[in-house]
Amino acid sequence: MNLSEKETREREINPLLEKVGWNFAYVKEEVNSVKSDFKAKKYEHFSGEVEKGVDKFIDYVLLDEDNSPLAIIEAKRFSEDEQKGHIQARTYAKDIEHQTGEKIQIFLTNGRKWYLIDQDGIERDISGPFSQEDLHRRRILYQNRRKLSDINIKGIVDRTKSVIIVKKLAEHFESGHRKALVCMATGTGKTRVAMGLIDIFRKANFVKNVLFIADRVLLANQADEMGFKEYFSGEPSIKVHEGGFTTTKTLYCSTLQTLMSRDKNKKRFFERFSPGFFDFIIFDEAHRSYYEKPDILIKYFDSLKIGLTATPSDKEKRNTFGLFGCDYKKPTVEYSYDEAVADTVLVHYIADIIDTKVLSLGIRTRELSKNLKNQLRKQELDPDKEIEFTGPEFNRVFMDDKTNELIVMEFMARCYRSNENLPCKSIFFCASRKHAQNLKRVFDRIFPQMGSNVQVITSDLSKYKDEFRRFQQDSEPRIALSVGVLDTGVDIPEVCNLVFVKPIFS
Repeated sequence: MNLSEKETREREINPLLEKVGWNFAYVKEEVNSVKSDFKAKKYEHFSGEVEKGVDKFIDYVLLDEDNSPLAIIEAKRFSEDEQKGHIQARTYAKDIEHQTGEKIQIFLTNGRKWYLIDQDGIERDISGPFSQEDLHRRRILYQNRRKLSDINIKGIVDRTKSVIIVKKLAEHFESGHRKALVCMATGTGKTRVAMGLIDIFRKANFVKNVLFIADRVLLANQADEMGFKEYFSGEPSIKVHEGGFTTTKTLYCSTLQTLMSRDKNKKRFFERFSPGFFDFIIFDEAHRSYYEKPDILIKYFDSLKIGLTATPSDKEKRNTFGLFGCDYKKPTVEYSYDEAVADTVLVHYIADIIDTKVLSLGIRTRELSKNLKNQLRKQELDPDKEIEFTGPEFNRVFMDDKTNELIVMEFMARCYRSNENLPCKSIFFCASRKHAQNLKRVFDRIFPQMGSNVQVITSDLSKYKDEFRRFQQDSEPRIALSVGVLDTGVDIPEVCNLVFVKPIFS
Protein backbone atom coordinates (compact mmCIF):
# COMPACT_ATOMS: atom_id res chain seq x y z
CA MET A 1 0.00 0.00 0.00
CA ASN A 2 1.26 3.48 -0.91
CA LEU A 3 0.17 5.18 2.33
CA SER A 4 1.51 8.52 3.50
CA GLU A 5 3.02 8.73 6.98
CA LYS A 6 -0.19 10.34 8.29
CA GLU A 7 -2.30 7.57 6.74
CA THR A 8 0.09 4.93 8.11
CA ARG A 9 -0.39 6.28 11.60
CA GLU A 10 -4.16 6.49 11.33
CA ARG A 11 -4.79 3.18 9.55
CA GLU A 12 -1.98 0.95 10.84
CA ILE A 13 -0.22 2.22 13.97
CA ASN A 14 -3.10 3.73 15.98
CA PRO A 15 -5.28 0.58 15.69
CA LEU A 16 -2.38 -1.53 17.00
CA LEU A 17 -1.93 0.80 19.97
CA GLU A 18 -5.65 0.57 20.63
CA LYS A 19 -5.51 -3.24 20.34
CA VAL A 20 -2.99 -3.52 23.20
CA GLY A 21 -5.12 -1.26 25.39
CA TRP A 22 -3.73 2.25 25.02
CA ASN A 23 -5.94 5.11 26.22
CA PHE A 24 -5.05 7.87 23.76
CA ALA A 25 -5.00 10.42 26.58
CA TYR A 26 -1.57 8.91 27.28
CA VAL A 27 -0.45 8.90 23.64
CA LYS A 28 1.03 12.26 22.62
CA GLU A 29 1.78 12.93 18.94
CA GLU A 30 4.15 15.45 17.33
CA VAL A 31 5.85 16.31 20.64
CA ASN A 32 8.66 18.89 20.46
CA SER A 33 11.70 17.17 21.97
CA VAL A 34 13.52 20.50 22.45
CA LYS A 35 10.85 22.79 23.89
CA SER A 36 8.92 20.23 25.97
CA ASP A 37 9.67 19.99 29.69
CA PHE A 38 9.73 16.21 30.11
CA LYS A 39 10.71 16.41 33.77
CA ALA A 40 7.77 18.67 34.59
CA LYS A 41 5.56 16.63 32.22
CA LYS A 42 4.70 19.65 30.08
CA TYR A 43 4.58 18.81 26.40
CA GLU A 44 4.82 21.21 23.48
CA HIS A 45 3.16 19.96 20.31
CA PHE A 46 3.55 20.89 16.67
CA SER A 47 1.64 24.14 16.14
CA GLY A 48 2.00 24.42 12.40
CA GLU A 49 5.15 26.51 12.56
CA VAL A 50 8.73 25.26 12.83
CA GLU A 51 11.77 27.10 14.16
CA LYS A 52 14.34 25.85 11.70
CA GLY A 53 17.49 24.35 13.14
CA VAL A 54 15.91 24.15 16.60
CA ASP A 55 12.62 22.25 16.68
CA LYS A 56 12.50 18.46 16.56
CA PHE A 57 9.25 16.55 16.73
CA ILE A 58 8.70 13.06 18.11
CA ASP A 59 5.98 11.13 16.28
CA TYR A 60 4.62 9.50 19.44
CA VAL A 61 5.45 9.81 23.13
CA LEU A 62 3.83 7.04 25.22
CA LEU A 63 3.13 8.18 28.79
CA ASP A 64 2.76 6.43 32.12
CA GLU A 65 -0.33 7.09 34.25
CA ASP A 66 1.56 9.92 35.99
CA ASN A 67 2.18 11.45 32.52
CA SER A 68 5.93 10.77 32.61
CA PRO A 69 7.45 9.45 29.34
CA LEU A 70 7.70 5.66 29.01
CA ALA A 71 8.69 5.24 25.36
CA ILE A 72 8.73 6.92 21.97
CA ILE A 73 7.64 5.69 18.55
CA GLU A 74 9.31 6.87 15.35
CA ALA A 75 6.91 6.21 12.48
CA LYS A 76 7.66 5.94 8.77
CA ARG A 77 5.28 5.63 5.87
CA PHE A 78 4.05 2.14 5.07
CA SER A 79 6.33 1.63 2.07
CA GLU A 80 9.53 2.82 3.81
CA ASP A 81 12.04 0.86 5.86
CA GLU A 82 11.28 1.30 9.56
CA GLN A 83 15.04 1.54 10.19
CA LYS A 84 15.14 4.86 8.35
CA GLY A 85 14.19 6.61 11.58
CA HIS A 86 16.84 4.87 13.70
CA ILE A 87 19.19 7.83 14.22
CA GLN A 88 16.55 10.50 14.74
CA ALA A 89 14.73 8.29 17.28
CA ARG A 90 17.94 7.87 19.26
CA THR A 91 18.39 11.64 19.18
CA TYR A 92 14.89 12.21 20.56
CA ALA A 93 15.46 9.64 23.29
CA LYS A 94 18.69 11.36 24.26
CA ASP A 95 16.82 14.69 24.50
CA ILE A 96 14.39 13.10 26.96
CA GLU A 97 17.14 11.33 28.91
CA HIS A 98 19.09 14.61 29.21
CA GLN A 99 16.13 16.17 31.00
CA THR A 100 14.85 13.28 33.10
CA GLY A 101 18.03 11.29 33.66
CA GLU A 102 16.10 8.17 32.63
CA LYS A 103 16.55 5.92 29.59
CA ILE A 104 13.37 5.08 27.71
CA GLN A 105 12.44 2.44 25.16
CA ILE A 106 12.38 3.27 21.45
CA PHE A 107 10.03 1.75 18.87
CA LEU A 108 10.61 2.06 15.12
CA THR A 109 7.76 1.11 12.79
CA ASN A 110 6.24 1.51 9.36
CA GLY A 111 2.98 -0.07 10.48
CA ARG A 112 4.03 -3.45 9.11
CA LYS A 113 7.27 -4.09 10.96
CA TRP A 114 8.20 -3.14 14.51
CA TYR A 115 11.70 -2.74 15.93
CA LEU A 116 12.71 -2.14 19.55
CA ILE A 117 15.74 -0.50 21.19
CA ASP A 118 15.45 -1.16 24.92
CA GLN A 119 17.02 0.71 27.84
CA ASP A 120 20.15 -1.44 27.60
CA GLY A 121 20.54 -0.50 23.94
CA ILE A 122 19.73 -4.06 22.83
CA GLU A 123 18.02 -3.92 19.43
CA ARG A 124 15.66 -6.49 17.98
CA ASP A 125 12.63 -7.15 15.81
CA ILE A 126 9.35 -7.41 17.70
CA SER A 127 5.82 -8.32 16.61
CA GLY A 128 4.08 -5.14 17.75
CA PRO A 129 3.77 -2.37 20.37
CA PHE A 130 3.64 -2.99 24.12
CA SER A 131 0.81 -1.99 26.43
CA GLN A 132 1.09 0.81 28.98
CA GLU A 133 1.19 -1.81 31.75
CA ASP A 134 4.05 -3.66 30.01
CA LEU A 135 6.13 -0.51 29.60
CA HIS A 136 5.48 0.52 33.20
CA ARG A 137 6.48 -2.91 34.52
CA ARG A 138 9.64 -2.99 32.43
CA ARG A 139 10.52 0.51 33.55
CA ILE A 140 10.25 -0.47 37.24
CA LEU A 141 12.25 -3.67 36.66
CA TYR A 142 15.00 -1.71 34.91
CA GLN A 143 15.17 0.92 37.65
CA ASN A 144 15.54 -1.74 40.36
CA ARG A 145 17.68 -4.27 38.51
CA ARG A 146 20.56 -5.94 40.31
CA LYS A 147 23.44 -7.98 38.94
CA LEU A 148 22.55 -11.66 38.59
CA SER A 149 26.03 -12.56 39.81
CA ASP A 150 25.17 -10.95 43.17
CA ILE A 151 22.24 -13.32 43.76
CA ASN A 152 22.75 -16.55 45.73
CA ILE A 153 21.98 -19.44 43.35
CA LYS A 154 21.71 -22.26 45.87
CA GLY A 155 18.27 -22.98 47.24
CA ILE A 156 15.89 -24.35 44.65
CA VAL A 157 18.80 -26.06 42.89
CA ASP A 158 21.25 -27.91 45.10
CA ARG A 159 23.04 -30.45 42.90
CA THR A 160 26.51 -29.27 41.92
CA LYS A 161 25.91 -29.53 38.16
CA SER A 162 22.54 -27.77 38.38
CA VAL A 163 24.09 -24.88 40.28
CA ILE A 164 26.80 -24.60 37.61
CA ILE A 165 24.19 -24.65 34.84
CA VAL A 166 22.09 -21.90 36.46
CA LYS A 167 25.26 -19.83 36.91
CA LYS A 168 26.20 -20.24 33.24
CA LEU A 169 22.69 -19.32 32.14
CA ALA A 170 22.76 -16.25 34.39
CA GLU A 171 26.05 -15.14 32.80
CA HIS A 172 24.61 -15.80 29.35
CA PHE A 173 21.54 -13.62 29.90
CA GLU A 174 23.40 -10.93 31.82
CA SER A 175 25.65 -10.47 28.79
CA GLY A 176 22.61 -9.45 26.73
CA HIS A 177 21.51 -12.72 25.11
CA ARG A 178 17.76 -13.23 24.87
CA LYS A 179 17.49 -17.01 24.23
CA ALA A 180 19.15 -20.19 25.51
CA LEU A 181 18.87 -23.96 25.00
CA VAL A 182 19.21 -26.24 28.03
CA CYS A 183 20.03 -29.85 27.14
CA MET A 184 19.92 -32.14 30.16
CA ALA A 185 19.39 -35.89 30.28
CA THR A 186 15.94 -37.03 31.41
CA GLY A 187 15.77 -37.15 35.19
CA THR A 188 18.57 -34.66 35.89
CA GLY A 189 16.31 -31.80 36.90
CA LYS A 190 15.54 -29.52 33.94
CA THR A 191 12.40 -28.13 35.58
CA ARG A 192 14.26 -27.46 38.83
CA VAL A 193 16.92 -25.59 36.84
CA ALA A 194 14.16 -23.53 35.20
CA MET A 195 12.67 -22.73 38.62
CA GLY A 196 16.12 -21.85 39.95
CA LEU A 197 16.63 -19.46 37.05
CA ILE A 198 13.21 -17.87 37.63
CA ASP A 199 14.18 -17.40 41.28
CA ILE A 200 17.38 -15.45 40.63
CA PHE A 201 15.78 -13.53 37.74
CA ARG A 202 13.01 -12.33 40.04
CA LYS A 203 15.33 -11.55 42.95
CA ALA A 204 17.48 -9.46 40.60
CA ASN A 205 14.40 -7.74 39.07
CA PHE A 206 15.21 -9.09 35.63
CA VAL A 207 11.69 -10.47 35.17
CA LYS A 208 8.26 -10.44 36.77
CA ASN A 209 5.75 -12.16 34.46
CA VAL A 210 6.73 -15.75 33.63
CA LEU A 211 5.14 -18.33 31.29
CA PHE A 212 5.89 -22.07 31.38
CA ILE A 213 4.74 -23.86 28.19
CA ALA A 214 4.32 -27.65 28.06
CA ASP A 215 2.94 -29.90 25.34
CA ARG A 216 0.65 -31.85 27.66
CA VAL A 217 -1.85 -30.86 30.36
CA LEU A 218 -0.18 -33.05 32.98
CA LEU A 219 3.19 -31.37 32.43
CA ALA A 220 1.65 -27.90 32.69
CA ASN A 221 -0.10 -28.96 35.92
CA GLN A 222 3.14 -30.45 37.20
CA ALA A 223 5.04 -27.22 36.54
CA ASP A 224 2.38 -25.27 38.43
CA GLU A 225 1.90 -27.62 41.38
CA MET A 226 5.45 -28.99 41.81
CA GLY A 227 7.19 -25.88 40.52
CA PHE A 228 5.45 -22.55 41.02
CA LYS A 229 3.35 -23.49 44.05
CA GLU A 230 6.24 -25.30 45.75
CA TYR A 231 8.98 -22.72 45.21
CA PHE A 232 7.00 -19.48 44.85
CA SER A 233 4.10 -20.09 47.20
CA GLY A 234 3.54 -16.39 47.86
CA GLU A 235 3.19 -15.49 44.19
CA PRO A 236 -0.11 -15.56 42.24
CA SER A 237 0.02 -18.33 39.64
CA ILE A 238 -2.50 -19.73 37.18
CA LYS A 239 -2.94 -22.63 34.78
CA VAL A 240 -4.04 -20.93 31.59
CA HIS A 241 -6.99 -22.45 29.75
CA GLU A 242 -9.44 -21.16 27.20
CA GLY A 243 -11.95 -20.10 29.84
CA GLY A 244 -9.38 -18.77 32.28
CA PHE A 245 -7.76 -15.71 30.71
CA THR A 246 -6.34 -13.09 33.08
CA THR A 247 -3.48 -10.61 33.19
CA THR A 248 -3.50 -10.20 36.99
CA LYS A 249 -1.10 -13.04 37.81
CA THR A 250 2.69 -13.20 37.54
CA LEU A 251 3.32 -16.94 37.05
CA TYR A 252 1.53 -18.71 34.18
CA CYS A 253 1.45 -22.34 32.99
CA SER A 254 -0.13 -23.42 29.74
CA THR A 255 -0.08 -26.06 27.07
CA LEU A 256 1.08 -25.18 23.59
CA GLN A 257 -2.27 -26.41 22.27
CA THR A 258 -4.22 -23.91 24.42
CA LEU A 259 -2.05 -20.98 23.37
CA MET A 260 -2.35 -21.91 19.70
CA SER A 261 -6.11 -22.53 19.79
CA ARG A 262 -8.46 -20.16 17.94
CA ASP A 263 -11.68 -18.53 19.04
CA LYS A 264 -14.80 -18.11 16.90
CA ASN A 265 -13.20 -15.05 15.27
CA LYS A 266 -10.14 -17.13 14.30
CA LYS A 267 -7.99 -15.22 16.78
CA ARG A 268 -5.21 -17.19 18.49
CA PHE A 269 -5.49 -17.48 22.29
CA PHE A 270 -1.95 -16.15 22.86
CA GLU A 271 -2.89 -12.91 21.09
CA ARG A 272 -5.02 -11.97 24.10
CA PHE A 273 -1.70 -11.09 25.74
CA SER A 274 0.26 -8.15 24.38
CA PRO A 275 3.69 -8.88 22.80
CA GLY A 276 5.45 -7.45 25.86
CA PHE A 277 3.38 -9.11 28.58
CA PHE A 278 5.82 -11.91 29.50
CA ASP A 279 9.37 -11.20 30.66
CA PHE A 280 10.50 -14.84 30.62
CA ILE A 281 9.14 -17.91 28.79
CA ILE A 282 10.19 -21.55 29.31
CA PHE A 283 9.49 -24.04 26.52
CA ASP A 284 9.40 -27.51 28.08
CA GLU A 285 10.33 -30.50 25.86
CA ALA A 286 11.44 -27.96 23.25
CA HIS A 287 12.29 -30.56 20.59
CA ARG A 288 8.71 -31.88 20.63
CA SER A 289 7.10 -28.48 20.88
CA TYR A 290 8.89 -27.27 17.78
CA TYR A 291 6.87 -29.75 15.79
CA GLU A 292 3.77 -27.82 16.87
CA LYS A 293 5.17 -24.45 15.65
CA PRO A 294 6.14 -22.56 18.82
CA ASP A 295 8.28 -20.39 16.55
CA ILE A 296 5.06 -18.37 16.18
CA LEU A 297 5.09 -17.78 19.95
CA ILE A 298 8.81 -17.05 19.95
CA LYS A 299 8.30 -14.38 17.30
CA TYR A 300 5.18 -12.94 18.95
CA PHE A 301 6.42 -12.48 22.53
CA ASP A 302 9.36 -10.22 23.34
CA SER A 303 10.88 -11.96 26.34
CA LEU A 304 13.85 -13.90 27.60
CA LYS A 305 13.35 -17.51 26.48
CA ILE A 306 14.82 -20.92 27.24
CA GLY A 307 14.13 -24.31 25.70
CA LEU A 308 14.36 -27.43 27.87
CA THR A 309 15.13 -30.77 26.21
CA ALA A 310 17.00 -34.03 26.60
CA THR A 311 17.05 -34.73 22.84
CA PRO A 312 17.48 -31.63 20.67
CA SER A 313 16.87 -31.94 16.94
CA ASP A 314 19.25 -30.64 14.28
CA LYS A 315 16.97 -31.45 11.36
CA GLU A 316 16.75 -28.59 8.88
CA LYS A 317 13.01 -28.07 9.30
CA ARG A 318 12.93 -28.79 13.04
CA ASN A 319 16.20 -27.34 14.31
CA THR A 320 15.99 -26.89 18.07
CA PHE A 321 19.43 -25.27 18.15
CA GLY A 322 18.53 -22.58 15.66
CA LEU A 323 15.19 -21.97 17.35
CA PHE A 324 16.97 -20.92 20.55
CA GLY A 325 19.85 -19.03 18.99
CA CYS A 326 22.54 -21.72 19.22
CA ASP A 327 25.09 -22.25 16.46
CA TYR A 328 27.01 -25.34 15.39
CA LYS A 329 24.61 -27.82 17.04
CA LYS A 330 25.89 -26.84 20.48
CA PRO A 331 23.39 -25.99 23.25
CA THR A 332 23.92 -23.11 25.66
CA VAL A 333 24.37 -25.56 28.54
CA GLU A 334 24.48 -29.36 28.53
CA TYR A 335 24.41 -32.26 30.99
CA SER A 336 24.68 -35.62 29.28
CA TYR A 337 23.39 -38.98 30.43
CA ASP A 338 26.95 -40.33 30.82
CA GLU A 339 27.95 -37.33 32.94
CA ALA A 340 24.88 -37.78 35.13
CA VAL A 341 25.64 -41.48 35.65
CA ALA A 342 29.25 -40.64 36.53
CA ASP A 343 27.97 -38.09 39.06
CA THR A 344 25.55 -40.74 40.49
CA VAL A 345 22.62 -38.46 39.67
CA LEU A 346 21.34 -41.20 37.35
CA VAL A 347 21.93 -44.94 37.28
CA HIS A 348 22.37 -47.15 34.23
CA TYR A 349 19.18 -48.74 32.98
CA ILE A 350 18.93 -52.47 32.32
CA ALA A 351 17.18 -53.36 29.05
CA ASP A 352 15.39 -56.66 28.49
CA ILE A 353 14.22 -57.23 24.91
CA ILE A 354 11.22 -59.48 24.32
CA ASP A 355 11.04 -60.55 20.69
CA THR A 356 8.37 -62.43 18.77
CA LYS A 357 7.80 -63.28 15.15
CA VAL A 358 4.93 -60.82 14.90
CA LEU A 359 6.93 -57.99 16.42
CA SER A 360 9.97 -58.80 14.30
CA LEU A 361 7.96 -58.79 11.10
CA GLY A 362 6.47 -55.46 12.07
CA ILE A 363 4.65 -53.21 9.64
CA ARG A 364 5.19 -51.05 6.61
CA THR A 365 5.06 -47.33 7.39
CA ARG A 366 2.83 -46.71 4.38
CA GLU A 367 0.16 -48.65 6.27
CA LEU A 368 0.38 -46.36 9.30
CA SER A 369 -2.42 -43.90 9.99
CA LYS A 370 -1.74 -40.15 9.77
CA ASN A 371 -1.76 -39.93 13.57
CA LEU A 372 0.82 -42.70 13.97
CA LYS A 373 3.03 -41.15 11.31
CA ASN A 374 2.90 -37.90 13.28
CA GLN A 375 3.99 -39.81 16.39
CA LEU A 376 7.07 -41.00 14.49
CA ARG A 377 7.78 -37.46 13.29
CA LYS A 378 7.74 -36.30 16.92
CA GLN A 379 10.58 -38.80 17.44
CA GLU A 380 12.48 -36.89 14.73
CA LEU A 381 11.92 -39.51 12.03
CA ASP A 382 10.35 -39.28 8.61
CA PRO A 383 8.05 -42.34 8.35
CA ASP A 384 7.89 -41.99 4.59
CA LYS A 385 11.64 -42.09 4.04
CA GLU A 386 13.70 -43.25 6.98
CA ILE A 387 11.98 -46.45 8.14
CA GLU A 388 10.49 -49.40 6.39
CA PHE A 389 8.91 -52.23 8.33
CA THR A 390 8.16 -55.50 6.61
CA GLY A 391 4.90 -56.89 7.86
CA PRO A 392 1.07 -56.68 7.98
CA GLU A 393 -1.18 -53.89 9.20
CA PHE A 394 -0.56 -52.03 12.45
CA ASN A 395 -3.39 -53.50 14.54
CA ARG A 396 -2.38 -57.06 13.70
CA VAL A 397 1.01 -56.39 15.30
CA PHE A 398 -0.15 -54.71 18.48
CA MET A 399 -3.53 -56.34 18.97
CA ASP A 400 -2.23 -59.88 18.64
CA ASP A 401 -3.40 -61.60 21.86
CA LYS A 402 -0.61 -64.17 21.97
CA THR A 403 2.02 -61.45 21.65
CA ASN A 404 0.44 -59.37 24.40
CA GLU A 405 0.04 -62.39 26.66
CA LEU A 406 3.74 -63.12 26.21
CA ILE A 407 4.66 -59.50 27.02
CA VAL A 408 2.52 -59.50 30.18
CA MET A 409 3.87 -62.88 31.34
CA GLU A 410 7.48 -61.86 30.72
CA PHE A 411 6.94 -58.52 32.45
CA MET A 412 5.54 -60.19 35.56
CA ALA A 413 8.45 -62.63 35.57
CA ARG A 414 11.21 -60.03 35.10
CA CYS A 415 9.97 -56.76 36.66
CA TYR A 416 11.32 -55.10 39.78
CA ARG A 417 9.04 -55.85 42.72
CA SER A 418 8.29 -54.19 46.05
CA ASN A 419 8.44 -55.83 49.47
CA GLU A 420 4.79 -56.86 49.06
CA ASN A 421 5.88 -58.86 45.99
CA LEU A 422 3.85 -56.56 43.74
CA PRO A 423 5.41 -54.98 40.67
CA CYS A 424 7.05 -51.67 41.47
CA LYS A 425 5.56 -48.63 39.78
CA SER A 426 5.57 -49.36 36.04
CA ILE A 427 4.57 -47.61 32.83
CA PHE A 428 3.58 -49.40 29.64
CA PHE A 429 3.99 -47.16 26.59
CA CYS A 430 1.28 -48.55 24.35
CA ALA A 431 0.85 -48.17 20.61
CA SER A 432 -2.72 -46.85 20.72
CA ARG A 433 -5.63 -46.35 23.10
CA LYS A 434 -7.21 -49.52 21.77
CA HIS A 435 -3.94 -51.34 22.42
CA ALA A 436 -3.88 -50.07 26.04
CA GLN A 437 -7.41 -51.34 26.63
CA ASN A 438 -6.49 -54.69 25.10
CA LEU A 439 -3.47 -55.03 27.39
CA LYS A 440 -5.72 -54.27 30.38
CA ARG A 441 -8.02 -57.15 29.35
CA VAL A 442 -4.99 -59.45 29.01
CA PHE A 443 -3.79 -58.50 32.52
CA ASP A 444 -7.27 -59.03 33.96
CA ARG A 445 -7.54 -62.45 32.36
CA ILE A 446 -4.11 -63.80 33.29
CA PHE A 447 -3.59 -62.01 36.63
CA PRO A 448 -7.12 -61.17 37.90
CA GLN A 449 -5.81 -60.36 41.39
CA MET A 450 -3.89 -57.42 39.84
CA GLY A 451 -7.12 -55.77 38.60
CA SER A 452 -7.06 -52.55 40.65
CA ASN A 453 -3.30 -52.26 40.28
CA VAL A 454 -3.40 -52.10 36.46
CA GLN A 455 -5.12 -49.03 35.01
CA VAL A 456 -5.38 -47.39 31.61
CA ILE A 457 -4.40 -43.70 31.72
CA THR A 458 -5.20 -42.02 28.41
CA SER A 459 -6.48 -38.51 27.74
CA ASP A 460 -9.77 -39.66 26.19
CA LEU A 461 -10.97 -41.13 29.50
CA SER A 462 -13.10 -38.93 31.76
CA LYS A 463 -11.20 -37.65 34.82
CA TYR A 464 -7.98 -39.33 33.64
CA LYS A 465 -5.98 -36.80 35.67
CA ASP A 466 -7.46 -38.28 38.87
CA GLU A 467 -6.01 -41.68 37.97
CA PHE A 468 -2.69 -40.05 37.12
CA ARG A 469 -2.55 -38.42 40.58
CA ARG A 470 -3.25 -41.77 42.24
CA PHE A 471 -0.50 -43.39 40.17
CA GLN A 472 1.85 -40.54 41.05
CA GLN A 473 1.08 -40.27 44.77
CA ASP A 474 -0.51 -43.50 46.03
CA SER A 475 0.49 -47.15 46.26
CA GLU A 476 -2.32 -48.10 43.87
CA PRO A 477 -2.35 -48.45 40.88
CA ARG A 478 1.08 -49.97 40.31
CA ILE A 479 0.94 -50.31 36.51
CA ALA A 480 -0.14 -47.55 34.13
CA LEU A 481 -1.06 -48.41 30.54
CA SER A 482 -0.65 -45.15 28.68
CA VAL A 483 -0.49 -43.48 25.29
CA GLY A 484 1.21 -40.06 25.25
CA VAL A 485 0.08 -38.93 28.71
CA LEU A 486 3.04 -40.36 30.65
CA ASP A 487 5.78 -39.71 28.09
CA THR A 488 8.97 -37.76 28.78
CA GLY A 489 8.77 -35.11 31.48
CA VAL A 490 6.37 -36.67 33.98
CA ASP A 491 8.02 -36.71 37.40
CA ILE A 492 7.34 -39.99 39.24
CA PRO A 493 10.58 -41.03 40.99
CA GLU A 494 9.08 -44.33 42.20
CA VAL A 495 8.82 -45.75 38.68
CA CYS A 496 11.19 -48.71 38.30
CA ASN A 497 9.90 -50.46 35.17
CA LEU A 498 9.30 -49.00 31.71
CA VAL A 499 7.78 -51.21 29.04
CA PHE A 500 7.91 -50.00 25.43
CA VAL A 501 5.18 -51.87 23.57
CA LYS A 502 5.41 -49.69 20.45
CA PRO A 503 8.13 -48.58 18.02
CA ILE A 504 10.59 -46.32 19.85
CA PHE A 505 13.43 -44.73 17.87
CA SER A 506 14.69 -42.17 20.37
